[in-house]
Amino acid sequence: VRHKFVGRRPTVGDLRAHDNRRHSRILSTVDLPLGGLGVPTDTGLYFAEIGIGTPSRKYYVQVDTGSDILWVNCISCRRCPRKSDLGV
Repeated sequence: VRHKFVGRRPTVGDLRAHDNRRHSRILSTVDLPLGGLGVPTDTGLYFAEIGIGTPSRKYYVQVDTGSDILWVNCISCRRCPRKSDLGV
């Protein structure tokens, strides 16, 4: 394993630039159609269907738009909700 900053101590600017490039690469490959109403006065719940694993299994995830977090149920269920009781 080779470290990007071998032989020198990176500056905060170096680390910030590195993270910005990394985040741009990661986000450029993400294109999830989101369900939900998107009404600011509503609960703000968004969801998407994604595949996880090899072979891929489909899951409905809740998307936290205020962070980089996706909430995935850790166990499967027969009739998992695909929308909330709020009609989202």
